[in-house]
Amino acid sequence: MGSGFAARRIRRSRARRRADGPRSGKLFRVDVSASERLLSVIDSSDAVLAEDGDSPDPVASRRVAEALVRKGKALRRWGRFEDAVAVWNDLVLRFDEEPLSAAPWIALGARLDMARDLNRVGRYGAAIEAASVLLELCESPDQTEVARLTIARALGVKAHALVSLGRVAEALACDEETISRFGQARETEFRYWAALALEHEAWVLIREGRVDDAVAVSQRLADRLADESAESLPMVAEIISEHVMVLISVSRSGLSGVLGFLLAVLINASGEAMKAAAAAIVRPIPGSRRVPRVSQSIIPQSLEQRRLRARQVLYVNRALLARIGNTDDPDLRQFGAMAEFCAAVGLVFLGHLRAGFGAINRITEKTDPDTIQAFKRLAEHYRRGNSVVNQLATVSFLSLRAEMLGDGDPDLTSLAYDESIGSQPEGSSHTGMIRWITNRLRPATKRKPADRAPD
Repeated sequence: MGSGFAARRIRRSRARRRADGPRSGKLFRVDVSASERLLSVIDSSDAVLAEDGDSPDPVASRRVAEALVRKGKALRRWGRFEDAVAVWNDLVLRFDEEPLSAAPWIALGARLDMARDLNRVGRYGAAIEAASVLLELCESPDQTEVARLTIARALGVKAHALVSLGRVAEALACDEETISRFGQARETEFRYWAALALEHEAWVLIREGRVDDAVAVSQRLADRLADESAESLPMVAEIISEHVMVLISVSRSGLSGVLGFLLAVLINASGEAMKAAAAAIVRPIPGSRRVPRVSQSIIPQSLEQRRLRARQVLYVNRALLARIGNTDDPDLRQFGAMAEFCAAVGLVFLGHLRAGFGAINRITEKTDPDTIQAFKRLAEHYRRGNSVVNQLATVSFLSLRAEMLGDGDPDLTSLAYDESIGSQPEGSSHTGMIRWITNRLRPATKRKPADRAPD
């Protein structure tokens, strides 16, 4: 089951990156052809329900269940989560009385999908209730692997919903329960959910300002890399890459967030210079107390916390690069390129400007497909948010990607840039600012010679 699970996860991940419409807010954008396909799935499912919906025949009942599952997934893909919830509820009402040994995926899967979609539409209390019922149903002395996997997934949904309601302590308890149950498992799918729980716990702690605790959890997540198998490594590497984005993200949105980031870099850089000067001038007297660190005395706590996060960025990315090695897997090579770039950003955050920007320049001079795809992934990560910081990062990464695609040709670079920017979702609340940034980063095309008139 492990290898099949890993293959399905990787295929789904690649399919999401190839999808025509990016996820925006709580809705999925779909093009016309995709809408027609989804409508076709819904219509065919409704036809099965009309024909066999009330049939007591077991074979017909199975067809109805499969039709409802297809319809619910199509509605979810379309972004109609409330309608999908109604489908999952119909499945529960139809098959909840069947023994779990008869068709465990019908009742359990419907409850899990219902909890997920309730969470997506903001009905967090109902999502928590659905997940809790699911956890009770799956608890038994002779627990099957399907039930264990359902528990891991239900705990994840419950943790996210609890955070949305501000019940942070309960959410962290759900994450720790997942880690306690499945952290030492060898099966790929359970290792995935344990790593995901660690990533979520670290994110919650950072959001709450508990940076020391978050870094300790981050350390546990990075240390798991040494034990990952070839099957689980791609999924865990993806989780860790997302985690690194959380570690280096700017906590405040808007122009103040951008200015805060720049101020942190400048203060950290000056702090490093002052420490170096102090070390050269002040020589400790044997037996005396050490001179306090300059950076601690001049940098506010929030900036010191950011330095702690930056140091953790370096640790996590170096651990990921050490584990990936010279892999032949294209996904892992892309995560490796992302790790190289994020480690360079960590150096900048710590004030090592020459080393950090030097590393960034070396990375952006590459033109291999894996590095180019890595920058696309970075842009896709940041465009999920609508703050000016996210939009600035998105346009910047697309600009760097266009330069790599152009490989020194200004015309190709400009075409790649316009194509990348044109694929961005609309609806930004910072249209004027983003238009200015986009125009400022637009690569210049080479001027073509004017046609000479015939003699």
